Amino acid sequence: MELTTESGKPSWKIKEPLLELIKAAGSLLLFDGSGAVDNFVDAVAALGREEPSEMQTAHRFWRTVLLHAITDVVARNKLADRKTDEQRMMSAVDMFAPVLQQPMSYNAECLEEPTNLAPYRTLRDNVWDIAIALQPGQNHDKAKLAIQLDTALREAVAKVWLDAKSADFRAYVHNALSGPVFTGVERRQAWQRHYAWIDHKLSKKALFGQEDTGITLRDVYVPLRCNHHEEVPVEGERDEARTPSLEKKTRRVAHVGWLHETLWAWLDGLAKRGRAGEARDCLRVVAGVPGSGKTVFSRTFAYDVAMSGRFQVAYVELQHMAFKSDLEDRIRDYFKPRTDGAGLGGDVFDMVDVEGTSPVLFVFDGLDELSRSDEAAKEVSRKFLRDLRELLGRLNRNGLRAAGLVLGRSAAVEEARAEADLKLRAILHVMPLKVLDRQCLEIGYRFHGGKVDQEDIVDPDGLAGRDDRPQFWARWLAAARQSGDAEAKALNNSQLDDLTAEPLLFYLLIISGYAEQDADKAADNRNHVYREIFRRVHQRDKGKDVLGHASSVRLDEDGFFHLMECLALAIWQGGGRTGSKKGFEDYRDAHAHEREEEFEKADFAQMRNVALQFYTRAIGDSDQGFEFVHKSFGEYLAACAILRAAQALSAQHRRKSEDFCTAWVKLFGAQPVTSEILGFLRDEARLLAGDEAIKLKEKLTRYMNWVLAYGMPAHRDRHASFRMAETHQRNATGTLLACLNALAGAISVGSGEAAIRLVWPDESAARRLIEMLQITHDRTTAHHLCLGYLDFGESNDLSYLALTGVNLIGAHLSIANLRGACLIGGDIMGANLSGANLAHSKLILADFSTASLVTADLSWAILNTALLNGADLRGADLSRADLSGADLSGADLSQANTSSANFSGSLIVFADLQGAEGVTDIQINSAFGNIKTQLPTDMARPDHWSTSEDVEELYEEWRLWLAGRDSEPEEPADPQ
Repeated sequence: MELTTESGKPSWKIKEPLLELIKAAGSLLLFDGSGAVDNFVDAVAALGREEPSEMQTAHRFWRTVLLHAITDVVARNKLADRKTDEQRMMSAVDMFAPVLQQPMSYNAECLEEPTNLAPYRTLRDNVWDIAIALQPGQNHDKAKLAIQLDTALREAVAKVWLDAKSADFRAYVHNALSGPVFTGVERRQAWQRHYAWIDHKLSKKALFGQEDTGITLRDVYVPLRCNHHEEVPVEGERDEARTPSLEKKTRRVAHVGWLHETLWAWLDGLAKRGRAGEARDCLRVVAGVPGSGKTVFSRTFAYDVAMSGRFQVAYVELQHMAFKSDLEDRIRDYFKPRTDGAGLGGDVFDMVDVEGTSPVLFVFDGLDELSRSDEAAKEVSRKFLRDLRELLGRLNRNGLRAAGLVLGRSAAVEEARAEADLKLRAILHVMPLKVLDRQCLEIGYRFHGGKVDQEDIVDPDGLAGRDDRPQFWARWLAAARQSGDAEAKALNNSQLDDLTAEPLLFYLLIISGYAEQDADKAADNRNHVYREIFRRVHQRDKGKDVLGHASSVRLDEDGFFHLMECLALAIWQGGGRTGSKKGFEDYRDAHAHEREEEFEKADFAQMRNVALQFYTRAIGDSDQGFEFVHKSFGEYLAACAILRAAQALSAQHRRKSEDFCTAWVKLFGAQPVTSEILGFLRDEARLLAGDEAIKLKEKLTRYMNWVLAYGMPAHRDRHASFRMAETHQRNATGTLLACLNALAGAISVGSGEAAIRLVWPDESAARRLIEMLQITHDRTTAHHLCLGYLDFGESNDLSYLALTGVNLIGAHLSIANLRGACLIGGDIMGANLSGANLAHSKLILADFSTASLVTADLSWAILNTALLNGADLRGADLSRADLSGADLSGADLSQANTSSANFSGSLIVFADLQGAEGVTDIQINSAFGNIKTQLPTDMARPDHWSTSEDVEELYEEWRLWLAGRDSEPEEPADPQ
């Protein structure tokens, strides 16, 4: 049905208001368009016109939509501002003003796809000329401008449609169109509003720290690489002697590609199978470390897919999804709100089921946000992928209607993947910006860095050798309008590779100033970078009445950090990314220490004022809480809070361990320390003066001894159940242990005594501590990473415990009983295990570098692919141990018993086997050594051994030798 508009009488004089609007547009980059445009329309409407007719209401709607679109393009490309020559701006106005005054014809199709509106086609044809009129010296991309205008128009229709001022127009259209047609229009506008919300976060909202420049995430985004893994069987006669296990019978191969293109190929395959009536393989998961660019990618990809029209896209920020056990209800409630940008205003599953529409891609960002310390939340997080897979199966019973893309931190993804039984190809790992090595790709027999063997990688586009960091720097310079010759000194410092390899950390280097100067300081400790960002924000606002009251100028730097820590505690201990008003006030009171009275009275110490002093965002009503724009800011501050509390409480309760522990459990009982917080805590501890760290460690050791004897006094708080009290005791104990571990690690760098010498109440106390902290089975906390430097003394019976991935760096475990224990992937570097019983233990991929294993019992132990370089194995019993693929470079095996041990593929360069018992030619010939390997008397050196003494060359030769021996065909059977 064709409808028309009427511009109204008298004829409007709109050129001067339009000129003002164009002037404002340049300064309204990232603007929410509606304010400026609607004010303009209201001003013009007030020029003596009578009550509008239905046709005039329609004209107002379309005119507002077109104004939204053109001003969006002006603002997005910074084509004009109040300093632009007025004559040039008037020339631009002359090109589109007539379009706004002419009557227009439209139908339902124009409401669903507004680019079909005839006047808009005229505006689209002129958009490049308008840009040239405003900026005659610029070389604007005509096609790009047209696409931007199309996008802005669709967003504008959805936005203006829902505006209260469009109520009369909606009623008019509803009466003019049939029910199903109007419903289709409403549904289309709901999707467009959702897409506009995604785009706003990506392309219009300023990147934190860039509120003055207007730089957005899209401005600095660089394409990301990814890989997915494949386990390839290792064939060959030599493998028959190996102990059967996946680790030894397969090697991991990485398939490398662009993340964007890899997912598009998956969607194209889905669509193709969907047209054939087949719906399978409908889920993909993107895993990456914090700051790897997952969220920015998810928004970019979601928006691009939505704009393609091949899939509708429903984007979910998991940290804002209500906690319920039923996934379908959680998704339904998330999209139900009509006014919220993320909401669709109805049942999303009804919209999925509309016949004749494109299937829906659900994008879930932040899988790790579901993890909490309580068992119910852990269960939801662990089962999320499984539940989603089952939901997609139900939706796709009668053909392809929905697919799912989930993004999260690697640790959360791995646990959920195992629960969902997803294939390896379904997990795409985000790669860093630097050149990829074996450690990045996690390939081959072991993943300890070094060059990539071509047999272990499928890389048709040669992406692994790319270094995308210069591209990121160039994107930043272009966005910031800085000279392209500016040098990022951080890129020339290999010690900063871990920081420049991830987009977020590289950006933090930039805004902290460390990218261009003092790079060595940042390389030494990343907490310098985070602290400098907070310090600069405080310095920027120092002396300004930025909070609307004069008291804020009295907030010193330490007070600023102190209050930020309180907000971080409220967020962390509150169980998510958001700190509530009540939670903030509770933790401000508990963490204020000597500044309690000041913080209680000062306006600047109120939650809203604290949050507004840094890069945070409100969740709903600001009383509901705030979150940091990136989770790592809160994690850094949480670490600072732990160390501040340790210092303040230990000074306050010098001789009263029980009082210290009571205050400690109140602060740190609700949630466990995470691996990210632990990393920041270790770096923060290294910033303490040596004597200060030693003294604080001594005090905390005394409190930990009290905990071992009596337990954390969690019972003093009125918890809902004994189980809740147990949880608080476990979390507080784990955080105290984490702080001790961080201090010991800091001391170990110097010459101090790093060992944590606890007074164990009995021989089973250490085992009880490990089990109480759930180290044997829970990897959602960092408790398993906090056992380093502990002196287990006589409380050392850890036999048959599951200690996968545990950190025992520098631990004292002499004569410990670890028989049958599982230490797969454990970090036991530098530990003292002399005389320990490790018989029958599983030590695959464990790192025993420089550890003392003198006279240790390693008989029947599975040590394949373990790191034993530099280990002291004198007199150790290695009989029947599996050392295949192990790194024994520089190890001392003199007097060791190697009878029937498997050395196949092991590295024994620089190793000392003189005087070792049971060494055979078969063992030596199956290993790789060099001219510095010391063999028992009269034993010949194999021909394949290296003559090199260069460590890097030797590792490369070892890898090539391994690849060559595994690719050799089996020898034919003897015809005799």
